[in-house]
Formats: sequence, C-alpha cells, structure tokens
Amino acid sequence: MAHATKKVNVYNCVLELRKKRVKMVQEKEQYIFLYDVLLETLLCGSTSIAVSDIQKLSHQMSVRSPTTNMNGFDREFQAVEKITELYQIFPCKEGKKLENQTKNRFPNILPGDHWRPILLSSLTRYGAPGYINAVFINSNCQDDALIVTQLPMKQTLADFWALVWDYKCTAVVMMQRAQDLRENGARFWPENRETCFGAFKVNTTETNPCNGYTVSTLNLTKNNRISDSSLVVRLFQLDSWPLNRPIPENPAALISLIGEAEKFQQQMSDSRILVTCCDGAERSGLFCAGVIICDQICSDGCLDVSQAVRSLRRRRCQFIPNVEQYSFCYTLAQSYLDSFETYGNFK
Repeated sequence: MAHATKKVNVYNCVLELRKKRVKMVQEKEQYIFLYDVLLETLLCGSTSIAVSDIQKLSHQMSVRSPTTNMNGFDREFQAVEKITELYQIFPCKEGKKLENQTKNRFPNILPGDHWRPILLSSLTRYGAPGYINAVFINSNCQDDALIVTQLPMKQTLADFWALVWDYKCTAVVMMQRAQDLRENGARFWPENRETCFGAFKVNTTETNPCNGYTVSTLNLTKNNRISDSSLVVRLFQLDSWPLNRPIPENPAALISLIGEAEKFQQQMSDSRILVTCCDGAERSGLFCAGVIICDQICSDGCLDVSQAVRSLRRRRCQFIPNVEQYSFCYTLAQSYLDSFETYGNFK
C-alpha cells in the first residue's frame, strides 16, 4: 500500500482483516508493532544480507557516490539515525531523581525505566530496590541476555557488584584497557588479594593474557552468607582498543572475546553477560552488536547490521554512535566468517 499509493491506513487494513477473521491482531501491542514494522521498513528498507554475499556487498557498500560523497554505510547509518530520534521518548524517571543523579556518570545517558535492572542486594535508605545506571539488552534469540552499565565510580562500586550478584553475571566484559581506568573509572576488582566492596568480597584467583584481551577469574561472595554461597566470575578486558581510536585495532580479538564470554556464561543457567565501558554506551554497544551479528550469521544464515543497531538503540540511543563503528560491524561479520575458515567449515 505504501509503495503503490504513497499512503498507509493501518486502521482500515486491520478492520478488513477482522471482517475475514474476528481475532486477527488481538492485542494493542500487536497493533503498535504494525506501525513499528512500517516505520522501520519505509525508513531503512531491506538491509538483510545472505552469508554468501557479505564480502561482496560489504565491498560494494564501501564505494562512495561521486555526487553525494556518501557510501552504503553512510546511507544505512543515516537511516538508523533518523529512526533513533523516536527512541528518545522513552521515560527515564528513576535516573533523573535527585538521589540518583550522582550515580550517573553522564546526565544525558540514562536508563529507560522499562528495561532498567533493579538491585535487590543494594537497597535505598527507605528499603526500596537500589538504582544503577544499566539496561537490559536482547540478543538475536533471547530477551535480556546481556546487561550494559557504565564503569563504576567510587560511590557505585558496591552497586556494580550487587548487579553482578543479583543477575548472575558470570561473564563481565570491560571494553577498554585496565590502564585507562585512571582516566575514566574506578578499578572494581583486586589484582592479587581479597577486597570488600560494600556487602561483597571479591578475590582474584587467576589472570591470563590472551591475544588482544586479558582474562581474570574472580570469586564473588556476599557477607553474612554461608561459605558455599559464591559466584565465579570471568572478567574479560579488551586490550586492543586504545582510548584515542574510534574502533578496536583487532576485530579478530573481539570476535574471540565474544565467543569465550558466551561459552563461559552458558555454563550456568539463567546467567547473563555484563558489559561495561566508561559511559556504558559508546564501546559497550559494539560488543553487543557483535553478539547479535554472530548469532544472526550462525542461527539465521544472514547478516542485518541495521536491524541489530536498531534493536540496540531502542534500549540506549547512544549505542554505535558513528559511522566508523557502524561499518566496523560489517568487518566483525567478515572476521567471524574468517574464524570458521581457520577452525572449521561454517554451516
């Protein structure tokens, strides 16, 4: 209807369907979903790519038009930017409360109330669940599979570990180097001794360097609990993304990190991956995009970077903030496929 007449009438369409079968489009959420589908399709178009075409189409998208000086990545990102404007209307009432303002590193990056994890192990002075600047993120196949949060500040260190404990975040991914914490965050784990953070004790038992990232094993316990009540947490630090670079230096290292983090997290049921960076957006979003992209390729046999970024920006509109990161998502997809050539055939 949109392409044929340049107009759409969702109400009349649903009305006609109901004349044929009364209970079509039963829920208000389904009716709203129709508008979402229309909007995304009309603004962004068809952006899905078959696995076999990824390399060829990525190369074609890198070619700039002589008239507009834009390439395919620019055009797709521009469409995503346009639709993101609508995602900024979601309420962030808790983050704006006076008592929570000091817990936000940046006042313009707040968690939406609908997908903000609440803290049960860190209560307010009134006994209500505690606040942390964090959001749930859907993977390609699972709701709320990941949690993204800002690097903890001194006043939120205990809240950070309460988040890990309450939501069984057995894998914690830090999207920057440990030495950069001096500039934009507080160190939240001990190097070689047990340290208390509020009601929690953290003990580092092992640290091993890998190709482009470092892996540490932490033991998390809660005070006043029985001795066997603990959580083993694997901390992954991406070492190949200096502060002065817009994208990581080694896409293969990030793909490897994603695989290892997912493998460890899947060893415990109902557990999640926690992703953190300075603002809880700019760098963390790239890890989440990588998770979705790898799953698209493996589960669906296709790649849709635009859809992956749109789904992320519904939860936090500051994810994937520039076209450099957006085009790097295609690089990650190719790197993921290359890993199958190295270690086995892709099926």
